[in-house]
Formats: sequence, structure tokens, C-alpha cells
Amino acid sequence: MEYNSSTGIVTGSNGGTEVTFSQGEMTTSTNTTGEFQAASGFEVAGEIMSTVKSPTGSPVVGREVRPSDTIMVHGQRMTVAMAQQFGFVAADPSGQFLATAVGQAGASKAEAVGGKIALASGGTAEEAAASDFKGTPEAEEALSLLAGHVSTDTQLSALDSFLQNDGQVDTRILSRMASQAGAEPDQIADLVSMAHVGMEKAVLNHLAPMGVYDQDAFAAFIHGSKETHAQMVASVRDLMMHNSTKGFETLAEKFVEQADVVDPGNVDDALRDAGIPFTRGKAGVVLDLTSIGHGQVPFRQAVRHGLIKLSRNR
Repeated sequence: MEYNSSTGIVTGSNGGTEVTFSQGEMTTSTNTTGEFQAASGFEVAGEIMSTVKSPTGSPVVGREVRPSDTIMVHGQRMTVAMAQQFGFVAADPSGQFLATAVGQAGASKAEAVGGKIALASGGTAEEAAASDFKGTPEAEEALSLLAGHVSTDTQLSALDSFLQNDGQVDTRILSRMASQAGAEPDQIADLVSMAHVGMEKAVLNHLAPMGVYDQDAFAAFIHGSKETHAQMVASVRDLMMHNSTKGFETLAEKFVEQADVVDPGNVDDALRDAGIPFTRGKAGVVLDLTSIGHGQVPFRQAVRHGLIKLSRNR
């Protein structure tokens, strides 16, 4: 993806200055939809840590729980490592596994902690349920086919593989999915790819009004630190499990505020084309907004307070 040009100043609804980036077709990073609503609708009887079993199926007695053990969470048995990846359990400083509020929450919303299931990436499952976010029609069709022909535990395994392997699903899991669906592995791989690409495009379009103007710059930001990468993993999981985009929205806010550091060349070009004076130092850009009565303002502060907005031409 390349920037073609940057347009001039456009006054936004809040009176700020809009810096617009122009580019071609774009997609970004995540996948899936509400077909995987595994965090509600299942009864959890008692403390979920009491359901832990060894890999051979025996109760775990007299030793600490291990990642290779299995646990029953929201109607599905999975490894403790997978449950940790999904945010259903967490390890305390001593390494002991404990159920999280998301993992322990029962079928009824009223039974959840505080009446709401708090998601690891931000927001609640209840808010996500009210969301009208959808993937492209092609992505929705692919996901519907997969959900209709592949067992829930295999879907969860595919999600776990996707999260651990930067968007790739292990070939053994693809083979299992194909066997359950009565299809060839390459057909299942095509469906997974179609769902992935379609949801990437839908997520980027959803984030574009927030200032995410370029896939490559956004991806560089996400993979630029362990913290943002972990937030991205949580966001993918919560989109998959709850249809929640809150995590990606939070990442988008952080990206826009740091765009002058993440994508310095293109931000500088856009500011020049917009006619906004600025200086660049080690800490990033400082804007001269004297013309609109604000004087010298750091880029991040200007974005945070709506003095400038980043956007892209479609």
C-alpha cells in the first residue's frame, strides 16, 4: 500500500483541522464474527477450576495445574494454555492458574460479575451484543459455512492456532475441520482466508473514521511493542468470541495519537500539504497552531483534543 497524495485543510464538525491522507484499497488485521459467541448461553456449574483434568482425563489432585491440563469453560473442554490465551484463566505471580471474570461468568448476564462480562480488550460482552458490526458479505458467508459444519471445540482450536501463529491456522487443524465438513483441506483454507480478508477490510473501514488511514502504518504500530501486540491478540479474540470491536477502537486511538512517531514521513508530508507549520524533535512533532489560537501544541495533544484529525480518502 502506498500513499498517493495528501489533501489540504478541511474544517471538521468540532472546528478542528483535518489532515487527510489519500490512498488505494486497504485491508487490516483480524477475523471473524458472532458465530463464535462462546462467552454466553452456557451454564457454568460452580468454580471452573474444579473441572481441571490431566491430559489423560484424570482429576488433578496433589499438584499445581499445568498448561497441558484441560478445563471446562463455557460448555467446552480445552487445554489450560488455550483457556489462558482466550482470557478465561490467568496465572498469578506465583504461576498458579485462576479463573478470570470472563471465564467464570455463567449463562445469565445477571450472574456475571457486576451484571456484566468485562472483556480483556475493553468494553463488555453486553455492549458487543448490541453492536451491529458485520464483516463483508463474503466473510459472513464463509464464517456461516464454517460454523455450520465444524464443531465448536474445533473452531476454538482454530482460533487458538490463529492467535498463536500470526493469522495462520495449523494444517492439522485445517485437516480436522475439513474432515468434519466433508471437504478438502484446501477448500477449508480458502474459506478461512476469505473470512480473514473480509473481516480485515471490515475492521479497517470501521476504524477509518477514527483516523486509521493506512494498513501498513497501523500494522507497524501494533507489532511495534509486546504491549500493543498483546492488545491486538485480545482484540482479535474478543471480536471472534463476542463480536466486540472495542479493543481495536482503543488501539486505533493510540495509533492516531502516535502517528507522528509511527509514520513520520507520511505525517510530515500530510502536514506540509495541509499548510500546518511544525517542528520535529526527538519526542515527535510540535504543531504551530497560532492561526487558530492555540500556539505550539504537541502532535499527540492536538489529536487528543480534536485540534487536528487524521483521515483517508476512499
